[in-house]
Order: sequence, then C-alpha cells, then structure tokens
Amino acid sequence: MSEQEPPVVPDAEPPAQLEPGRGAPLVPGPPNSVSPPISAGKVNSVFGIGGLLAILIIIVIVVVVGLVLSSALSHH
Repeated sequence: MSEQEPPVVPDAEPPAQLEPGRGAPLVPGPPNSVSPPISAGKVNSVFGIGGLLAILIIIVIVVVVGLVLSSALSHH
C-alpha cells in the first residue's frame, strides 16, 4: 500500500446507509450544548436598557460637541 491510497476498513458501511436522521439517538433529550429558552421579558428588558443607554450616550456626545463648538466660535 502506498501513501496516497486511503486505508481499507473492512467493517465500513456503504455511504447509502449513513444518511442523517436514521435511527434513534444514543441518549434521550436535547444535547447538553442546548440551553433552555430565554423568556421574551428578559430579551425586552436587555434591549430596552441598551436603547436607553444608547440614547443617553448620544445626548452626552451632542452636548459635549455643542459646548466645544460654542466655546471655539465665541473666542475669536
């Protein structure tokens, strides 16, 4: 056997029998990587707080830029 040929596995099943979704899972229930669903109230709270913080940051930036511009234009 040369290095370019793949090794022969005698007990390998043909690809037609290895279709996804066939057979029962080995363990019942969802996989451990799946967390329980998040309630809509938590999602709304997070986005609501984030939106208020974003608006507050924009207001602060506008006030600071306005103060800088007014001080720069008033001193000739």
